[in-house]
Amino acid sequence: MRGPQSATDVLELHPGAVYIDADGREPGSYDVTPAVDLPAGIELVKQEPAVVTLRVLRQKRSTDGE
Repeated sequence: MRGPQSATDVLELHPGAVYIDADGREPGSYDVTPAVDLPAGIELVKQEPAVVTLRVLRQKRSTDGE
């Protein structure tokens, strides 16, 4: 990360700050780059791992008619 030292020294990412948007993906495996939400003035310079594997599984059908 890059930004003012006063900001990077105390930076704590909130839950959900790093995420993968799987909306609309069909079942299967995908190599994707996680998104990172950072505060204003902070820049992401390098991300490790840069790519992760996302596995989308099909949803089980309910057996009780719902």
